[in-house]
Amino acid sequence: TLTGDRSPDATAPAGPTSERAVVRDEAAASGGPAGPAPGGGFSSQRAAPDGGLSKDAIDEGAPVWRRGRYGTALGRAVHAVLQTADFDASAEALAASALRCAAAEGIDHLAEDVAARALGALGSPVIREAARCRHWRELYAAAEVEGRLLEGFIDLLYEAPDGSLVVVDYKTHDSDERPDLCQKPGYRLQIAAYALMLAEATGREVSRCAFVFLGPNSVHEVHVEDLPDAMAQVRSALGSTVNLRDVLP
Repeated sequence: TLTGDRSPDATAPAGPTSERAVVRDEAAASGGPAGPAPGGGFSSQRAAPDGGLSKDAIDEGAPVWRRGRYGTALGRAVHAVLQTADFDASAEALAASALRCAAAEGIDHLAEDVAARALGALGSPVIREAARCRHWRELYAAAEVEGRLLEGFIDLLYEAPDGSLVVVDYKTHDSDERPDLCQKPGYRLQIAAYALMLAEATGREVSRCAFVFLGPNSVHEVHVEDLPDAMAQVRSALGSTVNLRDVLP
C-alpha cells in the first residue's frame, strides 16, 4: 500500500532518523540462523475456477468493500499469514493460520489455496535469505520526497549481509506463467517508490527490490533489474503534477 500527496503544509512525521523522514517498526526486527527451508515446491488440488476470484466481478448483495473482491480478499489472507508466520513454519501450522485468515476475509473455501501460496512463498530464495538476516514485516515507512509525503507499508524488508536494504513485495497472481515487469509498469514503480522512501528516510542504500508472485501452483521471484532508473522515474513523477494514483497499482 502506497500513497503520495502534495500539500503546501505537508510534512513527514517526525522520527529518530531526521525531522523530515521516518521509518517505524510495526513489529520488532528479528533474525538469527534459519533452519531447513520448506519444500521448494508444492502441489494442491484446487476446485474449478471460482467466478468470485475475478477482481472485476460484481456482487451487488455484498458490502461495498467486499464487492467483486474475492481476488483481493485472497491476497489479504495470504499477506496476513505471511505477516506472522515463522519463516520455518510447518505446513500444518500454515494451514491453521490460513484457515483463520481466510475465515476473517469470508473466503473459508479458499483456505487451502491461501496455505499453499504462503508455503510456496516461504520457500523462495529471497525469503530464505531474509530469514537469516535482520528483518521487518509489514513495516510502515514515510518520507518527504520532492515536496510530497510518500508513505506506505512494506511487506518485508531485510538487511543484507553487506548492510544494504532489500525490499520484498508479495503479489498473489491468477496465472502460473512467470510475470514480466515490462507488462506491469505500475508494479515496478510501486516497489521503486518503497526503495526511494527508505533511502530518503534512512540514508542507506536499497540494493535490491524483489517481487514474490504467488500463483495457483507456482512461485516466481522477480527482481527489478533497473532499480536506480525506476527510483529516478518515481522521483521525477513526484516532482511533477502527476498523480501517483494514476501510475501505481
